[in-house]
Amino acid sequence: MEDRHGNVWPAATMRIRVNHVFERRLGLWPAGFDQDGELFCNQRYGDWPMKIEQARMNPWENPQWMLLSYNKPANASSFEEGKDPSKATDENVQTWWRAASHSSEEWLEVDLKHVCDVHAIQINFADDHMEFSLPDGAVLQGGWRYIDERKHA
Repeated sequence: MEDRHGNVWPAATMRIRVNHVFERRLGLWPAGFDQDGELFCNQRYGDWPMKIEQARMNPWENPQWMLLSYNKPANASSFEEGKDPSKATDENVQTWWRAASHSSEEWLEVDLKHVCDVHAIQINFADDHMEFSLPDGAVLQGGWRYIDERKHA
């Protein structure tokens, strides 16, 4: 994609494969063309918060903000086994913290170890224990939704 300022943004799906073989996330990174006209994509800090200017950007520029929480100590009100608070700061898309309940009283605390200016907060949501209602006639099989056409004839 190209935005109105001439910035190029390739979009892709990233394989996660924790809950299902086809589990994916969307990725969007800055890109550009080199001196030979070849397209390149800068994913060096692709999962870090980035400031997107309403202007022409340099796709090779490092982010203005650096990740403050990587591997920092974390505590939580509760957690499920294997989903402890350290999973919230390990920068691994295949792990996450999960509270032991669905209560709105649950919390997560990250100790940044020193006073910092925080300019952005990134929250990644996992497809963990998703529960949803299927429409009438739909059947979930192997992670795929199939419509039973006989019920709609």
